[in-house]
Amino acid sequence: MIHKIAVIGDRVSVLGFRALGMDIFSPKDSESTRRTLIELATGDYGIIFITEDYAIPICDTIEKYRKKMSPIIVLIPDRFGSKESGIEAINLDVEKAIGKNLF
Repeated sequence: MIHKIAVIGDRVSVLGFRALGMDIFSPKDSESTRRTLIELATGDYGIIFITEDYAIPICDTIEKYRKKMSPIIVLIPDRFGSKESGIEAINLDVEKAIGKNLF
């Protein structure tokens, strides 16, 4: 089964991902973002990238899906740069995967 890749964030930050063949989504508010994430996570998407600004208000929903094998949810910086929450999330994922914090 082939899984699709999605990117959620403000239009300017995610538009370039379309050129790579990824589906992009720019919800208007945090509740729309939550609904979009749930729809993608229960659909055919294996990887979901979400900008940190969009992820922070729905961190409880993201955490629910992080406990599952699929989809993989990765926080990315937006056009203004990183808020460091994406790096923290990656550190936790690496520590969970190998049992040790490498960073």
